[in-house]
Amino acid sequence: MRFPWSSESRRVRRVRHKKSLVQVPFFGRETLLESLDAHLQAAQEGVPRYVVLEGAAGSGKSSLLTEFTLLRCRSAKLFVSRVNVDGCVSDWACAARLYDALQERSEAVLKRLYDDSKRMRKALSTDWDEEAFRGFLMSADWAELEETASSGTREARERADVLTQLLLLVREHPWGVGAATMLDLLMRPLHGQPDASMWQRQWMAILEALKAKRLPSEAALVLVFDQLDSDFELGREASSVWAPFWQSFIDAIEAAPVPVLVMWAGSARSTASVRQALDGRSTAAAYQLEGLGAEDEEQFLRRLHRALPRDAQGPWQQCLSDIDDEARHSPGRVLLAATSVAAQVDIQKKNRSQVSSGDMPSGVDQSIGLLVQASRERDTSDEAVFDQCLEVVAFLPPETSWTVDDLMQLCHLETLGLEPADGRDALEALLGVWVRYGLLQYDGYAESYTTGQSLIQDGFRRRLYPNETARLEVTTRRYTASSLLTVIQNGDAAALSALCGSFQDTHKADLFHGCAPVILPAFRNMIRTKTKQERLQVAAVLAALPAPCVIDMLQGLMQDEEDQVRSRAVQSLTELDDLDTFPLLLEALNDANSDVRWIAARALIDVDAAATVDTLIRLLTDEDKEVGRVAAEGLGRRGDQRAVPHLIEAMRDSYPLLRESAAVALGLLADQRAVPALQECLVDDSQKVRRSAEAALARFPT
Repeated sequence: MRFPWSSESRRVRRVRHKKSLVQVPFFGRETLLESLDAHLQAAQEGVPRYVVLEGAAGSGKSSLLTEFTLLRCRSAKLFVSRVNVDGCVSDWACAARLYDALQERSEAVLKRLYDDSKRMRKALSTDWDEEAFRGFLMSADWAELEETASSGTREARERADVLTQLLLLVREHPWGVGAATMLDLLMRPLHGQPDASMWQRQWMAILEALKAKRLPSEAALVLVFDQLDSDFELGREASSVWAPFWQSFIDAIEAAPVPVLVMWAGSARSTASVRQALDGRSTAAAYQLEGLGAEDEEQFLRRLHRALPRDAQGPWQQCLSDIDDEARHSPGRVLLAATSVAAQVDIQKKNRSQVSSGDMPSGVDQSIGLLVQASRERDTSDEAVFDQCLEVVAFLPPETSWTVDDLMQLCHLETLGLEPADGRDALEALLGVWVRYGLLQYDGYAESYTTGQSLIQDGFRRRLYPNETARLEVTTRRYTASSLLTVIQNGDAAALSALCGSFQDTHKADLFHGCAPVILPAFRNMIRTKTKQERLQVAAVLAALPAPCVIDMLQGLMQDEEDQVRSRAVQSLTELDDLDTFPLLLEALNDANSDVRWIAARALIDVDAAATVDTLIRLLTDEDKEVGRVAAEGLGRRGDQRAVPHLIEAMRDSYPLLRESAAVALGLLADQRAVPALQECLVDDSQKVRRSAEAALARFPT
């Protein structure tokens, strides 16, 4: 059979087009890499080590960390987790990102063990999937294996049963037991008061558990905190916000010493809180990333010249002569300028115009402007799609990975009249152009994109919002919304409570409540992609969100197609304090599911509104008698005499529990009009009704 395309699939051909015009591999910094290697070796010997990398934007800090972690930390004895700190609106948000990174890495280690143990699992005749295998390892009693693992001979292992061999295989992996231990702790629900110290208790528990497991020789934990330069409101008070956090983080490591290398990277301003926490520690070192030396700079420019398209090499040489010395020493700035020159030449060729140098970029903002303009000219999608995508991508943290599906949640393409499939195609085409011009990076294996370095992201934001105050406000709102949405998706109520607790003062509270226009559309898009169980978790966790926007979130879930989701959403609605939930409760009383109506009726009893009594009276005749019983109970507690005739009518209902509740309510109201009806109930078929009527009559004056 012949296909209408070549043997090379369309997907592969599309991926190949997602390459930058200019690509220069990492090089240089050998002296610094050797110093980092020395710190790593010291950590593997059991001494906690701390390293701070400082440098201006574009100096190559992130590239250096990538080079070190990918090429110098490839040993299975090293457990490497990298955390992007930019965009963390509180200490808990940073800790949550750390725990997510540890969980992801732990799952990767156990996935490796799952693949390696295929033969043994076959001998056991088990049909475990990866999740069941992880559950088995997390529940294993590793203490029983200590004696076998430490003193068992080769003959003893051969005599051991297959299950023991499987566990020993896991234990022999440098991080097999450690990964299972961390995953077990990270997946447990958090207990205790959801306050700012919750993350510290969890971090201490992880370190103490790793210490108790006795990691093998030369096994070490490598933690990398990159992008400390948070360009938003909290960054201005870094010393007061982050210094206590890093102090507690380091103190926990010192209290339960495990072999660990911790690295931070950022500008001198952003790393001040880290240096303050490390003050006086002999195991800490700070390195300043200076500009490229003369020899490295010359080699870098030669490589860059060869990497440029041939038509762009001439204009680039002219542009290079106009770049000042400070910019020439910054690899990021030079690469950005070269890419903008190549993009300008690329567009001129596409338009079949004569290639000329034109106005070459003289700074970061001009380079970003040229790249954005070139992207507009090359992209064939609607201009509104371009503007909306630029607005979203510009406020993603630098050097973070995401997929098209993630971006679809943040973009509101339906407002542009685009169907999801058409909108996705338009986004993929646009993102491909941005990858071509170096504004994004693309990983074809993971099918994910990575936002540009901080130079590019800051340039995007300055282009959209030239006013610094407006720019910082928008950035803070978007980062706050992103943090909230991430915790809500994870279904972690304790983490959400702790995160919301960090917005206590007036200014932060205003920012917290002002993020609704950002978070609500993204929340609606996110809910569409969730399973029933995931929507249930989201509905449950929203009860911990003390913000007005939670009303709109729950309203969307109350229209879910699943009865259980609607019921849980209404239950969360009843748990909200200091918010006007009465309109939504009235809406829930019209739900087709009786459980939803019952929960709403229970909550309505405590709502002090003018229409509460009238609504409860109407519910006395609900088709679900349990809803009527709850309404009768509520009318008795409300003390409104208007309910007496309707409760008397309910005393004649065929459902005994409704008659019982109506009798109790009439006793609480003590209205003489109810005496005949209560006397009739003294001979009721139900003993509970008779006793309720007797108790009610006893409340009347003689």
